[in-house]
Amino acid sequence: MSEKELLQRCCKYITGIIQPSLVLHYLDFFEPKEVELIKAKEEKEGPTHASALLLDMIQNVDSPGWFQMFLDGLSIAGYPTLSKSIDMEDFTELDKSRLYKQMVRKLRPTLEPGARPMDILPHLSECLLQPQGEEVRQVTESKGDHAGMGRLLDFILRSDNPRWYKTLQDALSAAGYNNLALGDQEDADMSGTEEIEMTYSQEAEMEDLHANLDTDAEPRQKVMRYDSQISSPLTELRAYQEELALPALESRNTIICAPTGSGKTIIAVEICWQHLSQGTEESKRKVAFLANTIPLCQQQMELFMKYFQNKDFEVIGCFGESASNLVVKVAVEEYDIIVMTPMILQLKLENGTIPSLSTFTLIFFDECHNTSKKHSYNSIMGMYMDIRLEGPPSTALPQIVGLTASVGVGKSKNVDGALEHIYQLCANLDTHTLSTVTKHLNELRKFVFVPSKDIRLVKRRSVDPFMDVVLGLMAHVESIAKKTYNIESLSKVPMSTRGSQAYEQWVVTVQRQCKVLKLVDQDEEEEMKICRKLVTCSEHLRKYNDSLIISEDARAIDAINYLQKYFDNLDPTRFDETDQKLFSVFEGLGRRGRAMDSRCILITSSRENAEKEQINMLQEKVMYDAIQTAQNIETDVFLAKVRNVQKRQKKQRDLERRMAPEKKKEDITFLLQCGKCRQNACKSDEIRVIQNNHRVVISKAFLPLCNIQPHPKPQVCDVLEKKSKIFCRTCNRDWGILASCMGLDNLPVLKISGFTFVNLRTGQRKSVVKWQDFPGLLKDFDFELDVLDQDSSEGAGPSRLS
Repeated sequence: MSEKELLQRCCKYITGIIQPSLVLHYLDFFEPKEVELIKAKEEKEGPTHASALLLDMIQNVDSPGWFQMFLDGLSIAGYPTLSKSIDMEDFTELDKSRLYKQMVRKLRPTLEPGARPMDILPHLSECLLQPQGEEVRQVTESKGDHAGMGRLLDFILRSDNPRWYKTLQDALSAAGYNNLALGDQEDADMSGTEEIEMTYSQEAEMEDLHANLDTDAEPRQKVMRYDSQISSPLTELRAYQEELALPALESRNTIICAPTGSGKTIIAVEICWQHLSQGTEESKRKVAFLANTIPLCQQQMELFMKYFQNKDFEVIGCFGESASNLVVKVAVEEYDIIVMTPMILQLKLENGTIPSLSTFTLIFFDECHNTSKKHSYNSIMGMYMDIRLEGPPSTALPQIVGLTASVGVGKSKNVDGALEHIYQLCANLDTHTLSTVTKHLNELRKFVFVPSKDIRLVKRRSVDPFMDVVLGLMAHVESIAKKTYNIESLSKVPMSTRGSQAYEQWVVTVQRQCKVLKLVDQDEEEEMKICRKLVTCSEHLRKYNDSLIISEDARAIDAINYLQKYFDNLDPTRFDETDQKLFSVFEGLGRRGRAMDSRCILITSSRENAEKEQINMLQEKVMYDAIQTAQNIETDVFLAKVRNVQKRQKKQRDLERRMAPEKKKEDITFLLQCGKCRQNACKSDEIRVIQNNHRVVISKAFLPLCNIQPHPKPQVCDVLEKKSKIFCRTCNRDWGILASCMGLDNLPVLKISGFTFVNLRTGQRKSVVKWQDFPGLLKDFDFELDVLDQDSSEGAGPSRLS
């Protein structure tokens, strides 16, 4: 690629950043008349049009060394990041800023009239060039604060400094404009209530961007593309990949089933390109790519970004700490490809941030075999099917493409049962076809090595001191708990074997029941002591059980380090007698652990695991036989079977909705008590809701009950700015955070898992997982009434920022 072609490819970065009048001084290859034309263009029509003219004129430049002079000129003029990006042909740093620039543009109506530029300007020297700062001063003096703030934002939105957004945040804060809250680059979910999704997954595919350009391989067979009019500049698919992609390229809902390492992400990239390229200005297309975990989302987002770099379509990720309502809203409005976790998509559809599934024209479901039961994939597709079966016929729905290495067989043991499982999965994803490699198997085998499997049962360690010690410790902790209360009666889940997932499930259930335990033959103070003791014991049992699971597949030292980290994070100043006793018990195991430090504990397998793997191998053969059977069924027959499953599912969903008890909020006051020691915290009528998302306490008596510590990751989330962590002063249970919000400081924001709720009318105790399930009524925060109440009171509590 020539240097001039490179500049044309990165045109949108150059025209969106530079102010040509600041760069021209360092470019000797332009004639004086050309310089004047560019400057006049900037003065009349602005820097974007002037930059475009500059790039057009560069096409006629033949001076030796002009390209390096241009890069040097950019760097000297104050655009070093842009210069480096062009030189390296890597625009990752600049791409990261684009979402935040979109956010600030949307907030301009709030920022421009809400701040004085001369208050902020002294704090922006890192990302505003000196001539730009001078121009802001002149505009402010001649036209006022509103115009000056507008010019300041114009300049900062053209900055190539990677830290511009953080610098703007800090400048607003330093100038006292905390009420002008910006979304943060580390936006986090404050609710702390998301349920963990249990899924199984194959090994993540670490795709090589150049894997398809294997020069040592034999020439691959050429396959005519679905749309020969659209040439993909991204990658050239192999023949087997073309075969897998074909049903999706024909706009059919499909499940692509291929082995790990076969390049399913590359196939998805090609499908995505073809799909977006066929959109029009009047009918734009938008793609969502769903992956189950944050690391998978990160990996897939980076791959899509590299493939689509310098193309007309833009990629963004909305997952984990970058998924606030504002970020998602901007991403959906401004970007073409959005990578997100299914939980984020489900939540944003439910709260209206994303208006409808019809927002997207194509949705990829990575590891789509998880589309069942209560998984977010299935919830999303439940919404999809309700629209398709009940909505107006004209309602547009996105194309669905599932990606998986194995569709599975469910609980079936034969081909007929596996076939029913496939019908079920296809019904869940509303897919018309199951795409596998059949014509180009030889090519697939050349590029994808599928190892033969063998199972060898080896003996368990004859001596396992770590396991022996931990099992003894668990028995000791259990005996302490049993002397306090019959803990086995608290859970319907069998206690099972220590060191197993079943034991984990049992201890979690016991811990939940301990929080709400009611002892009729004990006074309140004694009941509190007993419950705290049981909660502490169950916490320790859970950690010890985790360590056994770790040691089964890793070294003993890894399990010891896991336990050490947990105990290091405990605060001895909050210990009661039980905490101290159990801590001392663990101290004995650390001295065993250091003695074993030099030993390597080998990974072993139990007979049970060996038998499970044998069953998996048999099920894999059954699955492939069932897939082949399904593909040989006539299309109409196959679709009829899928439609019958969907009709049954619709009836089941409707029945569940009718049978579900209506969640009526009670106009009853609840007492919030610490979930561990039952210390009284506040009452529900002292809680207010901000933006239907954050529950804050307005009582002045609450903060003295808290142990306040610096927040490990202070940041902004929606309208809240995290400041500190708050814990129960008695037992150090995590209660939430202290935050600033729209001019108010010291707002305690509650974490629901830190409390139990006592109905003050009946005395019944309740543990709640999500704030949405809290049975009482909570008032919205009134920024006038609630602030006035606090201002007229003494003591700690929300107050106006000075």
